[in-house]
Amino acid sequence: EMCIRDRVNFEKEKLENNIQYSTELISMFSDTATAKLKLGAVDTTQNYLAEVLWNKQNSKVFLRINNLPEPPSDKQYQLWALLDGVPVNAGVFDISDRFQSMNLIEGAQAFAVTLEDKGGKPTPNLEAMYLIGML
Repeated sequence: EMCIRDRVNFEKEKLENNIQYSTELISMFSDTATAKLKLGAVDTTQNYLAEVLWNKQNSKVFLRINNLPEPPSDKQYQLWALLDGVPVNAGVFDISDRFQSMNLIEGAQAFAVTLEDKGGKPTPNLEAMYLIGML
């Protein structure tokens, strides 16, 4: 069992990480190099929605899911950056509604979300594309 000192250190570290994360997010929002992009549903009968923050200078990407269905237990959503039609893996994510830090992306003309086998895939299943947004 965790002793009190360990518990306090654990909570302190968690808090420091949250503060660092929040500071990073605030600087992303205020940076003029940051593109703010809404991803809309590929299936226009659905109101699936997400937001991407992408900084063209430092390549950082943050994603927030506003609305996506819960994936089956053996599947996971994956974010892709598209550059000249070539998909680049931006990472798998959960569908929490807070901003999540994703893989660094150096160049993008669009971002998309697909549903893949758990752990993600090296190339996207375009039949299972849920969201897309063009820069």
